[in-house]
Formats: sequence, structure tokens, C-alpha cells
Amino acid sequence: MKRLGAPKRRELMLVMQFVVGCQPRVDVAFWDEGKAASTMPVDSGGMADDLGLCAEGQRTCVELVPAEAVRDACGTMLELTGVTRLVAPDRWSIEDCGGCVTCDGPSYELHIKAPRGWTPETLPTCSTVILEFAATDVPWSCAWQTVAIWSEEGRDDTTAPTFVAASIRTDPPATVDGLDVRAERTEAKDCAAEDCCPIEPGKYELAFSGDALLAPVTVREHEDVPELIFMGQAFTLRNERSHVHEACDATPHFDWILKTPKE
Repeated sequence: MKRLGAPKRRELMLVMQFVVGCQPRVDVAFWDEGKAASTMPVDSGGMADDLGLCAEGQRTCVELVPAEAVRDACGTMLELTGVTRLVAPDRWSIEDCGGCVTCDGPSYELHIKAPRGWTPETLPTCSTVILEFAATDVPWSCAWQTVAIWSEEGRDDTTAPTFVAASIRTDPPATVDGLDVRAERTEAKDCAAEDCCPIEPGKYELAFSGDALLAPVTVREHEDVPELIFMGQAFTLRNERSHVHEACDATPHFDWILKTPKE
């Protein structure tokens, strides 16, 4: 797991975006009955020109600026730990000190954008944010894939994170124990050419299981689970999308969110 060794006060923006539809470029800030209130460009992925941007068609995405931060984390994890402060709606600053202290270390901005009701209402005063990125040998090179947020003081094998999301792959973050997510194909489609689809095309359901769940659950695309007991706590679950297109090297459209409910 890599920590980001950035110069003091270097700004980093983490933007989670939910892109409407399956287009390679959509301008959207947040969903409000299908309307965008402000704009943020979303492009297809790629190491050369689009490093740090969403892969093509991602509906959940964490974008990192500057791009060099992503380059160092391709194929691995990036961890930020420190005191958080709300600076604007859905925006938090975090000073990466490796613990619940002030250290005059590098300061970043965490900006989470999602459909209404699916962003965290708050973050722990001291948070650990862990992100995972794809390797560089896949069509969605170095794209963001997972995020998990904990209270830093309570991060251990018996304490649940407060927010988890994944895209492109179905697997939960490697740092989240006791949870398994598998894609089960319910409607098959043929690949556009032989041996060119990384995952079999079609529609899928997502099956959530594991020792940390009170009971397993299978969720259809666009379906919510209003209460899911995970690690002894109540969460809400959303399968935002679970399908794969027939085109060669198409980015798999898997997007799910697990969050603590609004109090």
C-alpha cells in the first residue's frame, strides 16, 4: 500500500461521480431527478491523456488531481489518514498525517459526488480513506475501482467502515474483511468477437455474502436494500449498475455502494 508523498499543501481532489447513461463523456455534478446543477467533465480512461479521470462509462468514480498521484498508485492502493474538516457541501479537507494528529503535513480535498442520498452525510473527525486503482495492463488502465472510509481510531478486524463503493470490478476493497461480492449472470449476450471480452457480456445480479454479513443477499441492477447488517451495524446497499456490453474491451459496468444510513 502506497502513501502519497506530496509536497506540503499540495492540493488533491477526490471526485466521486455517477455518470448518467453509458456515454464516454457526460457533464454532471450530482443527480436531481435527472438534472445536473453544475458541471464536471468525465472522460474515458487511459494512461496517456486521461490519467486520473473516469474510465469510459463508469458511473461511480473517484478522480484524483493532480494525475501524478494516480500514476504512483496504479495497480495498488493509496491511503490517506488524518483529521477531516467540512469545507463545503460534500467537500472535506484531510491532512495526511498517518494518524489523528496535526502534523503540518500535505493537505488534500475530498470531494464525493453521488446521487442524492448516496453520499456520506458526514465523515469521522479523523478518517482513513483507502482507494484502489486498476493495473496498467487492462483496457481501463489505472482507473479507480474501490474506496473505503473508516474512523481511524476504530479501524480493525471488528470495526466496520462507514462508506464503501466499488466500480468496474465487483470485489470489495481488499481492506474490507468478511465481505464477498460475486456477479451472477442472468441474461447472456454474445461478445462482438471471439476472445476479446474480458468478462462475458450480459446482465448480472450481485450476490453479497461473507462472515461479516448477518445474512446473504442478491441484488438486481438499480435495486436498493434499505437495511443490511454488516459487522453488526445497519447499512444501506445500492446496486447502481451490473451489466457488461458486447464490445471488445468494454469497461464492465459494475457499480455498488454500501453506506451507513442517515440518522
